[in-house]
Amino acid sequence: GPMQPHDTQQLPAHDRSVHDSPAQVRPGGRRRGPMIALIAVLAVAALLAGLVGLEFGLRNSIRNQIQQEVTASLGSPAQVELGARPVLLSYLTRSLGSVRITTDGSPADGAAGPAPAIDITAEGVRSEGDLTYVDSLTGTAFVSEQAMATAAQQETVGGDSLLAGLVQVREIVADPAAGMLRVSISGLAEAVVTPRLVGGNLEMEPERASILGFQLPSSLLGGTISMMDSALAELPRGIELTGVRVVPGGMAVDLSGRDVVLEAAH
Repeated sequence: GPMQPHDTQQLPAHDRSVHDSPAQVRPGGRRRGPMIALIAVLAVAALLAGLVGLEFGLRNSIRNQIQQEVTASLGSPAQVELGARPVLLSYLTRSLGSVRITTDGSPADGAAGPAPAIDITAEGVRSEGDLTYVDSLTGTAFVSEQAMATAAQQETVGGDSLLAGLVQVREIVADPAAGMLRVSISGLAEAVVTPRLVGGNLEMEPERASILGFQLPSSLLGGTISMMDSALAELPRGIELTGVRVVPGGMAVDLSGRDVVLEAAH
């Protein structure tokens, strides 16, 4: 009816009479503050979402790059975990903080022969140009019984041809309690090998000296040593062997390095 327009017109007047301060008369004036705050929050949220997306994108691309390089050089598929430090921050400071690299020891596509499984954590990783500097690095390389046996079978034992025919590593069984590897040879005998570090080099000399009166070749497990050597050669200079032990299912070698420098692969 005709009363409605009159009613709606009354409301602002009624409002005015309640609030005696003229500053609050501006329509919607009390709402604008919260609205601007809400827009600001949404903008920050959108920016953060974008940065988080970028962060994940950067983390993935850096991780993938390290994974590809490590997989190619170590011959075993690598997994790379970046530490908690945000990669975006790293891009500005050129520091990645900590990086963990693991390989499972299974051969990568196109890689020949067995490889050790490596688990390395690098701390204080930062890059300058093509060089990456690592403050400290620790880790282990694990070689399974199967990998050692395969490596031993691939390496031909030199010397007397009769002996070379006889001495074939059939199987290797780790005996952690005794700290030794039991190597069965061509079903004829068993050699006992205690892995040792001598002057930072891995030595695996058989201790049972002869088989059917023949001297056992010292290179019986030479394949394992050359496998370790080639894996270590792919690791950056400055990494040393610090310990070796027989563990369930194989042998573990401890690695460490300080002030290691990596060159970017091109």
